[in-house]
Amino acid sequence: MIRSIRIFVSTVGLLVMVNLLAYGQGGGSTSPLMGTVVDQSGAVIAGVDIIVKNKATGAEFRGTTAADGVFTIPALSVSTYTVTVTAPGFKQVVVENVKVEAGAPANIRVTLQIGDIKETVTVTGGAQLVQS
Repeated sequence: MIRSIRIFVSTVGLLVMVNLLAYGQGGGSTSPLMGTVVDQSGAVIAGVDIIVKNKATGAEFRGTTAADGVFTIPALSVSTYTVTVTAPGFKQVVVENVKVEAGAPANIRVTLQIGDIKETVTVTGGAQLVQS
């Protein structure tokens, strides 16, 4: 009887460890998108609204730049995204074709131009991606 209990406990323990290892291996299907927003002089801009839209599914993710002008949208699926950057007193910038790849954070740098809030600057051909 005791031997049966030991075998059962050992089997359950082994299954738990295998599941934990398998779960850890599955984390590569998403990656964060990080970026910095600056003005034309290179000064960082805080409080900028960021909208990241998956071109395949239409799913939207939102964020805001911190005091250092940096934003992070965590755990995006591998896909191509459109990033819309909006701040009062600046032209809106739309960055097309930002690719997020598995296991490697994507980085973009967006420069906002002073202008009417209704103006939009569209960047085509993809953003400058920096793999860190």
